[in-house]
Amino acid sequence: MRITVDAGHVVAPLEPFWAGQCNPMIQTSADGDVPLVTYMADVGIRYWRDNLWGGPKETWPEQDGTAEAILAAGAKPIVIVGVPGELFPARKRDHLPRDRNPGPVDMAAWQGHVFETVAYAVKRFGANEVSSGYGGCMNEPAGPSGMELDIDCRVYDHFATGARRALPAVKVGGPNVSTRAWLPFVHSFLTHCTEEVNYATGDVGTPLDFVAFHS
Repeated sequence: MRITVDAGHVVAPLEPFWAGQCNPMIQTSADGDVPLVTYMADVGIRYWRDNLWGGPKETWPEQDGTAEAILAAGAKPIVIVGVPGELFPARKRDHLPRDRNPGPVDMAAWQGHVFETVAYAVKRFGANEVSSGYGGCMNEPAGPSGMELDIDCRVYDHFATGARRALPAVKVGGPNVSTRAWLPFVHSFLTHCTEEVNYATGDVGTPLDFVAFHS
C-alpha cells in the first residue's frame, strides 16, 4: 500500500482529535474541587480515551457518569471497546506467561457485544452524540503478549461490522498500538483494511475512519 499526501490541497478543516487524554479522573483535579476532565478541557484537551461501555454489561450504567462528565466539559469520548472476559478462552483468563492473545472464542458473539455496546450508547445519548465521538477496537493488540496480525484483523473486522450495524454513522478505527516499533503492524493493518477480504463480510475492505497509535 502506498500513501501520497498533497499538502497543498485543502480537503476540509482538520479536527485536532489527537489532543486527548486517557482514563479521565472525574472526581479529582489539580485544585481538588473541579473534575479533572473539566480542568483539562480549559487548557485544550478535547478528547478523552476510555473503555466506558466496552466491558461487562453490568458496569455500563456506572460508566454513564464518566461519559456525562466528558460531554459536560465540552469534550468528546474515544471509546475503546475491549473483548469481555467471558469471550476469552480459559488459558488467556489465567494469564499464563508469554501467552499470545488468541482473541475471542466466538467472533459472532464478539460482533454482537460490539453491536449491543454501540446500541446502548445510542439509546443513552442519541445517535448524533455518539457519531460525533470515536470508537476504537481494543488496546495495544501488538506486542509479546498481543495478537497475531491476522487475528487482530479478524477482531477488528467484526468490531467494525457490529458497530456499523448499530449505527451506520459511528466512527471506527484502530489498531491502537504503542511505540513506533509496531509501525509495521500498523502498515499491515492498513493494507488489510484497504485491500484485503473482510473476515466478517467477505467483501474487500473494512471501514476505517481514523488510525490510532500512541507512545
